[in-house]
Parts: sequence; C-alpha cells; structure tokens
Amino acid sequence: MAIAIIFSKDRACQLHLLLESMWEYTYLELFEYIYVIYKTSNRDYELGYREVKQCYDYVTFLPEIDFKTDILNILNKNKEEE
Repeated sequence: MAIAIIFSKDRACQLHLLLESMWEYTYLELFEYIYVIYKTSNRDYELGYREVKQCYDYVTFLPEIDFKTDILNILNKNKEEE
C-alpha cells in the first residue's frame, strides 16, 4: 500500500496547485491514502487551508501538532490496515 505524506506551512495555494496537478496527471492512482500535514502561523492562512480542504475530499488533512508523532501516527495507522 502506497501512501503520500505532504507537508505544508502557510502555502494553501501551492498545496492546491500540487493536488490539482496530481489529479490531472493521475498520480493519485499511485496512492491509496494521501495525507497533508499542515501548519499555519495565523488565522488568514488557516482560512486558506479550509478552502483547500473543501476541494479534496479524498485527502486527509491533519494540523501539525508534533511533527515526529504526527508522522509516526500516520505510519502506524497504515501499518495496522495492511
């Protein structure tokens, strides 16, 4: 099972373009799960990510809490599902 983990901080527009490109060029078929770990420095950036979330229901968006723990949780979750 292939997963993609994308990291983003205060760049909702760039993330949107990346996901759009992945959709257009069918890279999405390569991944069973796509996760975005994102971090924002203020409310305006948070609003940008909210808009992107609405466009991509097949992507799991997770706010960064503790980087290492967040990654390990994703990997462990997917390991259990195998």
